[in-house]
Order: sequence, then C-alpha cells, then structure tokens
Amino acid sequence: MNTETLNAVADLIEYTDRFDLSTFSSQKVEDDLFVSYATPEQVWDDCGTTACFAGWVNTWAGAETFDELANIHTARKELGLSEEFANELFYGQGELWDDVIEAGLIPSHHGSSETTAAEAAAILRAIADGKIETTRVSYADQLNNR
Repeated sequence: MNTETLNAVADLIEYTDRFDLSTFSSQKVEDDLFVSYATPEQVWDDCGTTACFAGWVNTWAGAETFDELANIHTARKELGLSEEFANELFYGQGELWDDVIEAGLIPSHHGSSETTAAEAAAILRAIADGKIETTRVSYADQLNNR
C-alpha cells in the first residue's frame, strides 16, 4: 500500500472539495446528466467537475485523459491496493463501507454515493494509517473455501 499517495490524494480531494463517488470523472451538465471522460483541464478548472477516488488518483498522477476502466487499473496500482479492496473503494460497495461507518467516518444513514470531499479525504487517511483493514478475500477464493 502506498501511504504517501493515499495521503497526497486525500489532500487533493480536501483542497478541491469536489468529490462524487457516483461518477468517475465527469462534468455535471443539466438535468443531473453527466458527460463522461472529462479532460484534466475540466478536472482542475472551477467548472463543477467532480471525480471519484480513482479519478482523483489519476489526476494526482498526471493522467492526460480519463477512461474509467484503464484509470481504475492505474489508480489501483498507484495506491498499491488489491483488486478486491480497490473495487470496494472505487465502486463504493462491499465490507469497506461497513468498516468506514463503524469507524465513524461517514454517517450510517447515508450511502457511499453521498460521501463528501471531507469524508473521502478522511477515509483515505484512515486507510493510510491502517485504521481500515485492506486485506480482502476474493469471491473466487471464498467459493473455493466452502
């Protein structure tokens, strides 16, 4: 796990205060519709652009374009996380979010898609500090161990 990158991305998310776990890296347009594949300029400009954890990792790493699947792979490698844990973090699902609620990092009454920038930064710092368990057993391993 790359704690330096986790903390740097936490700082970036907190600084920009633009985080949205319901989209990878998109610009909100009208009627709550999103345009995918924002440019780096859109991410940095004050234009309402948001990004999820993977989008901000790639922004920090200097990505020139955003493509959800390719950048999720890059973000996972940059953070040094297992595929299972990264998927929980990037897609806002799985036991990670139970751990996040139990640690008091987000209120129990809202879903991961409602996570604020400040909460997202706190989650990344908790992961970097070892307060959130990152070891996960893959679904295939769970089936094999039955």
